[in-house]
Amino acid sequence: MVRVDRNDKLGTLAETLNKMSHNLSARIFERRQTSQEIRKSCQLLSTVFESIIEGVIAVDNDGHLLFPHEAAILLLVFADQG
Repeated sequence: MVRVDRNDKLGTLAETLNKMSHNLSARIFERRQTSQEIRKSCQLLSTVFESIIEGVIAVDNDGHLLFPHEAAILLLVFADQG
């Protein structure tokens, strides 16, 4: 924060920069919070997914494998060998 003691263009610029700095700090804080929430959700999903005994395959819309689930991989290897 820059202390503003002027009412001219330089003072207006300083006030604007202070507001921008404040807004940027708030957005950074929000993004960090969101990132932390996403990380927790991913950890929970991973824990649940890995605890499933059955073979589960998660793919995206293009058919790319998203989560390599060990039980599914074992089933696929076994099926490929048979």
